[in-house]
Amino acid sequence: MQAIVCVAILLLVFDVAMACQPMRIHYQSTYCGSDVAAIVLVTSEVPQGRSSTDLVYHATIIDVFKGDQLTAGLNVTVKTPGLGNSCGPRILRKGVIYLIMGGLGEKNTIHTRVFNGALQISDINTEETFRRRMALYKSVGCSCDVKSVPAWSWPSRRNPSKECEPRHESHWEDGACQRQNGQCTWTTNVLPTPLTLI
Repeated sequence: MQAIVCVAILLLVFDVAMACQPMRIHYQSTYCGSDVAAIVLVTSEVPQGRSSTDLVYHATIIDVFKGDQLTAGLNVTVKTPGLGNSCGPRILRKGVIYLIMGGLGEKNTIHTRVFNGALQISDINTEETFRRRMALYKSVGCSCDVKSVPAWSWPSRRNPSKECEPRHESHWEDGACQRQNGQCTWTTNVLPTPLTLI
């Protein structure tokens, strides 16, 4: 009986220790840390690819914002965090369009490792916002980072020569962090119009 109680306590402690503690990672940080940023249409899930570490999908690229080796119309494999992820699996749906940001592996495989590496595009306004934001990140470059803040952390000081402090819960409202006069500051630039993205 004591062994059962000990196992139950260990499982409870393990469950609490593995609980989801999301980092609030700004979309610009995800973009800059990725090899690829592209809009894709998920065409199918690969059932044999489902594991504790990955879920695997086939997709077709609609547009590419980052990753010169990829082009529109190319079929790719997308891997998202699997069933063993402490924040849960990142499940994509067939026939749905996503903005995918992640690392590029062999055979055109895109690996998303953070939760905002696969963002669903639900309507034309969302798609236009994503397109404008990707163009802005590309235009300001990646010499500055946006400070990531764990949900459970105490406030800490930032290094203004390397990073910007996030300003809003909605990362789309923050603009972009860029270097000006040796310091990282938020842009006051107007987002590029969709015409500049073509």
